[in-house]
Amino acid sequence: IALTLAALNGCDVLVGDVKAAYLNAKPTEKAYFIAGKEFGMHEGKLVVIIRALYGLKGSGAAWAKAMRAHMRGLGFKPCLADKDLWMRVAVDTSKPSVEDESDSSNQ
Repeated sequence: IALTLAALNGCDVLVGDVKAAYLNAKPTEKAYFIAGKEFGMHEGKLVVIIRALYGLKGSGAAWAKAMRAHMRGLGFKPCLADKDLWMRVAVDTSKPSVEDESDSSNQ
């Protein structure tokens, strides 16, 4: 539905996929394990997980929180009907802004 509405209204649509998305978020719970043989000389040592990983209970929530903060920082707002659809007002970068014009007059 969102793509249809965008096409009908002449809106640009940008999509993306974040590889290893969960690795970009800090876990909400403390998780650790004892290193196995595959860790070589570190076998038997305690390993603390410092990034959210697929399979951890809170990883999805941690990723969603990190993504929301990043998208809001870029000026996007979530759609009321679908919180995974983000929008922002388009900015025409082909026209100089008032700040650009005042910078050139000071030179």
